[in-house]
Amino acid sequence: MKWRTPAALIICMVALLVVTAGCNKKDSDSLPSLAPEAKKEVPAQKASKESTAATDPGKVLVEVDGKKFTQGEADAEINKGLAMYMGQIPEEQLGQIREKMLKQTIDDFVSRTLLTEAALKQGMTVSDAEINVEIDKIKSTLPQGMTLEQALQSSGITEDKLRSEIRFSLQIKKAVEAQNPDKKAPSDKEIEDYYTANKKMFEVPETVHARHVLIKAEEKEDQKTKDAKKAKAEDLQKKIKGGADFASVAKENSDCPSKAKGGDLGTFQRGQMVKPFEDAAFSQEINTVGPVVETKFGYHIIQVLEHNQPKTKSLSEAKDAIANDLQQKKLQEDAAKYIADLKSKANIVYAEGLAPAKQ
Repeated sequence: MKWRTPAALIICMVALLVVTAGCNKKDSDSLPSLAPEAKKEVPAQKASKESTAATDPGKVLVEVDGKKFTQGEADAEINKGLAMYMGQIPEEQLGQIREKMLKQTIDDFVSRTLLTEAALKQGMTVSDAEINVEIDKIKSTLPQGMTLEQALQSSGITEDKLRSEIRFSLQIKKAVEAQNPDKKAPSDKEIEDYYTANKKMFEVPETVHARHVLIKAEEKEDQKTKDAKKAKAEDLQKKIKGGADFASVAKENSDCPSKAKGGDLGTFQRGQMVKPFEDAAFSQEINTVGPVVETKFGYHIIQVLEHNQPKTKSLSEAKDAIANDLQQKKLQEDAAKYIADLKSKANIVYAEGLAPAKQ
């Protein structure tokens, strides 16, 4: 599991990371019945409470130029972070992960406090129009059919919080960029060298865009019930092949949340669906309504709308993305140096045992 680094926390668009983290195909609301089986849930929250029960929530962990960060505030951040990974953390690793998250949370507070002070001193302001531009960028990354409101709800944050984080991120970006006003765009040679050294990054896997109708059936059901459900699926398949509108049939009959979008599952690659479904989707002809496919979730009627073969993006296709990536890397390097400089000049007092190791 990869936790945030302070530089990434400050420089990356925080809101964008939060929103898009919930849009992975395996976890998307449109694919709950097709994703590989989830790992056994671990009582992370319970373990978190037990491990912090004896601590004093008012204990000051760090003080930055008079601003204090307490154990209670740290615990709230850590428990929120653990909740996002519920079921993915082995119970025996919780203590080690909590310790790592505690140190990171403290460092995040120090960095954020110092950068906020610096941005205010420099008079860095962000307009509503600038925030709206970033909001639009976030919307453009969402899966087809998903609204910003739905994405925020699944991420557990409000729109006000989103706008606040965007405002902060832009203020800090401006403050960091002000330290190096004469920055240059990456040269063609830098871009070409990056492309050559990282060519595997530009490999695009084989994908299909498909929609389906699911008649849900559970393994514990008796054979008679399963046969009846299979017969229903076969009957619906015949109606679609006979001219019935696929989207309408899905909306009226499917047991998958994707029915709200006419059964559309969007585009996915191999490994994101259960094997029988994947095999059918990647072998069917485009626009053909295939035979009923049985998986452990029930009976599926599948139609493939697009089938894209694997390829490697050319340098010209990847050029803009590479330039942006190189600029972001430089921004992160500048931010790390800027934060280190701010820390060296600030009055930072850590609780015993919590001061970071000297570099």
